[in-house]
Amino acid sequence: MQEIGAVRARYPDARISLTDFSGYGAYNCEPIPAANERGTATRWYWEAGHFKKALGDIVLRRVMSPQDSAPDDGQFGMSLDGASLAQNRERIAQERGICAAAQPALFSRQLLAEQHGQGGGRR
Repeated sequence: MQEIGAVRARYPDARISLTDFSGYGAYNCEPIPAANERGTATRWYWEAGHFKKALGDIVLRRVMSPQDSAPDDGQFGMSLDGASLAQNRERIAQERGICAAAQPALFSRQLLAEQHGQGGGRR
């Protein structure tokens, strides 16, 4: 937020925004097939750090037209400013609870990885 404020102060006519695509919403909390489910694929992500073109297209639409919400999820790509940070943290916590209830195995694997120093894991 400080960097954006500094850019705006230096270039008052610049159009700059910050959008948060993190969290545990519908795009980030999709079921992950088990290792033995080779014929099943995730819809939005290749793996934890790389999303597929379909989600990239949604991100681009959201960034290029911030007033429009992404299809099927009005919270995906939340615009951030100093006033919305607390609301964004609350959104992420709420989404995490919903995702953990829907997919407890996803979070138990993440917990095990963190306990063994591997960190990461799927959002």
